[in-house]
Amino acid sequence: MYDDVELYDKFRFRRHDILTIVDELRYNLEYPDTRQGSLPATLQVIVALRMYATGCFQNLVIRSSASTSQPHPEPSTV
Repeated sequence: MYDDVELYDKFRFRRHDILTIVDELRYNLEYPDTRQGSLPATLQVIVALRMYATGCFQNLVIRSSASTSQPHPEPSTV
């Protein structure tokens, strides 16, 4: 986990504010079933905030959120 300074440096929000955002959005972000591959609301918010803070998705967010990955397309069989 990040300490408060690191958290603010990476996401531009304080811990309390991030948790408030998660609480506000949780109903819209989480599914009632445990679908394979679905991300918890907290992780979805953290990934979005990191993207907004840096302006970059793949290079920065994926590295700092090891439990997320971008789907790889199936190889074509031409």
